[in-house]
Amino acid sequence: MRAITDIKEMQHIALDVLIYLDKVCSKYGLKYFIVDGTLLGAVRHKGFIPWDDDIDIAMPRKDYEAFLKYGIEHGEEQSVRIVS
Repeated sequence: MRAITDIKEMQHIALDVLIYLDKVCSKYGLKYFIVDGTLLGAVRHKGFIPWDDDIDIAMPRKDYEAFLKYGIEHGEEQSVRIVS
């Protein structure tokens, strides 16, 4: 596995993760919210803050627990690993 050094590449990967999360949450009726730098970037920059390289989300506890359970049961099928 090669190291990722370009911030734009990292942002693209982070966006792919957010799209995956949104797809799972939509399918199972789970709520989540973008927060912190992700929310600021979406509003102020119409995307990422130029120097930000992660996504920040929050979920109600019951939705988080359901998402975590889904990730443990199905994540490897889709080459995703959820770490908590």
